[in-house]
Amino acid sequence: MAVKTLVVQKDRSVREAVGAALARAGHEVRYAGSVSEAERALASAPAEAMIIDLVLPGEPAVSFLRRLRAAPGTRGMAIVVLSGRSGEDVKLLGFEAGADDYVALPFSDRELAARMDAILRRRRDGAPVALAGLEVDPVLRTARAGERELTLTPTEFRLLHLLMARAGRTLTRAQMVEHLRANETEIEERSVDTHINRLRRALAPSGHDRLIETVTGFGYRFSA
Repeated sequence: MAVKTLVVQKDRSVREAVGAALARAGHEVRYAGSVSEAERALASAPAEAMIIDLVLPGEPAVSFLRRLRAAPGTRGMAIVVLSGRSGEDVKLLGFEAGADDYVALPFSDRELAARMDAILRRRRDGAPVALAGLEVDPVLRTARAGERELTLTPTEFRLLHLLMARAGRTLTRAQMVEHLRANETEIEERSVDTHINRLRRALAPSGHDRLIETVTGFGYRFSA
């Protein structure tokens, strides 16, 4: 499932460059050139992430960020400030308003996408996921299929949560290994298939094993 991202930049060329970089990284991008346009965009459809400049026409971006962090529907949004203004004071202004990260112009496509992915990963890693009768809670370390509690190894548990948190998106074996290693789980790329097979066996009694699809020559996808 593509990450729904709103790019809020007054400069059209910067907006399009940012959008192209994020689209290549799997984001579904929309655009706004001011706070008022961004508010209308969010009112029409929510976003999971936002790239925003601190200098915008009309209302200051800082006030907008503070409102987003105060509202229940947007306080969990991943927010990166992308600005041509530099200096510690500018960065602190963004962080104090609620931004998760700051990237200076000109930007690296790969760095911007990587920073956003890291923020989204941290948020997803701690969030419970419930799909198609499966429930996984990484804080309580519980996994259930309907009324049945699943008995999973730590690696199987993290694989299931990873796939469910990114439902609809195909993950390569390398991406799965990178994620698990970041969470202090020792795993090699060649052993991913073994862990997936064991996870499927644990899910088979409830029929949920069919939701973990093999994408031949690429990796795996959770399809609800």
